[in-house]
Amino acid sequence: MDADLIVMTALTLLTALGMVVAVLLPAWIAWGIAWRSRMCRTQRRSFAFTCLLLTYGVVMFTGALLLPLETLKIFIAPDLHGRGYVTLAKGIFVAAGQGTSIMLIVVGVIAAVVIPLKLRRRWSAITEALAENAVTSPGLDHDGH
Repeated sequence: MDADLIVMTALTLLTALGMVVAVLLPAWIAWGIAWRSRMCRTQRRSFAFTCLLLTYGVVMFTGALLLPLETLKIFIAPDLHGRGYVTLAKGIFVAAGQGTSIMLIVVGVIAAVVIPLKLRRRWSAITEALAENAVTSPGLDHDGH
C-alpha cells in the first residue's frame, strides 16, 4: 500500500469524525446539561433532540436572514466593481464570503448553549403537559383504527 493512500484515508476519516462531532455538538451540550440537572433518561433524550432541532432551526433562520447578503455578493458586487466602486464591491464580497460563515458558526454555538440552559428548568413541566395531551381519542384503538 502506498503511504500517500494511507495518509489520505486517515485524513478523510478524521474529517468525517470531525464533521460528526460538529453536527452533533448541540445534542451533546444539551445531553450534558440534562444529565447535570438530573432529568430522567426519557426526558434527557427528548430534551437533547428538541434542543438539537431548535438549534438547527435558529441557524437556518439566521441563514435565511443572511441570504440577501449572499445575493449582494453574487449580483450587485460584480456590477459595482464594473462601475468603478471597487472598494465597496470588495467590502460586500468579503462581508458575504467570510461574514456569513462566521456568523452562522457563532450563532450555532451560542444557540447550542443558550437554548438548553433556558429550557432545562421548564422541561419537566413541558413533558408533563405533553403527556397529558397524548391520550388517545375515545373510540380509537392503539393502532388508530
